[in-house]
Amino acid sequence: WKVATTADVIYEFFTTGASADFKYRKSTDGGASWAAAVSVYTTNDVYSFDVYYAPWAPNGTGTKIHIVWHDFGDAYRYRSLDTASDTLGSVVDIKTGSTTNSAPAIITADNITFTLAENGDLHVFFKHTDANDNGHYKSTAASAGASWTSRTTFYQGDYNDLFMIFPAGGATDDIAVLWWDESAS
Repeated sequence: WKVATTADVIYEFFTTGASADFKYRKSTDGGASWAAAVSVYTTNDVYSFDVYYAPWAPNGTGTKIHIVWHDFGDAYRYRSLDTASDTLGSVVDIKTGSTTNSAPAIITADNITFTLAENGDLHVFFKHTDANDNGHYKSTAASAGASWTSRTTFYQGDYNDLFMIFPAGGATDDIAVLWWDESAS
């Protein structure tokens, strides 16, 4: 994933190596050259991740890139990157003790997506091959990712389903789900 904060400044997020270390690198010349990679998380292999730049949200402001991922330590985690100083925040567990401990056989088996509601609440949806390993978690704007609570999830249990979440119109705390239901094509 890439986040462009200006026409020249781009952050690229990726996993690398046999241990699937999670890193980012930065370009200040529109991608012509890149600084050395910086570790986001290296404790466990990272299966999947999503990033969201705060100004992408309706009425969004700020300089944070929000980062969520699922790792081989059976956890879903969060961390922010402040682009004003290139400072990474603390790693926060969203959910630990997942019911899976294996890499997904196919890319659709592991899906994680993140968004900011208009009121600044953070939302993450995820699912893994195990139908019991899915969820919707929310961190309030006041918490800013420091703590997460479980919310109702729509997930019906088909591990091939894919989804993305977005801020929704209407009430400022609404989010919308774009969902491909594999069983119904």
